Amino acid sequence: MRLSRSGKRDRISLESVDDFFTPRELAKILGVSEGHAYALAKSPGFPVMRIGRRFLISKQGLIRWLRDRGLA
Repeated sequence: MRLSRSGKRDRISLESVDDFFTPRELAKILGVSEGHAYALAKSPGFPVMRIGRRFLISKQGLIRWLRDRGLA
């Protein structure tokens, strides 16, 4: 993940991503490392689909997952 000139990770908003996105984009949305985003994607109950080796996260699923945990 790139660091901006201020030394902070580049963040993106959930509204700016497609309906399905990668763990790399998830890391930018949540402001966590890519490793942590992949760990979340592999955790039980997380809204992710695997297509071969590729992980795709559902935007609506992530919103529900965050709400269920009182984080959104």
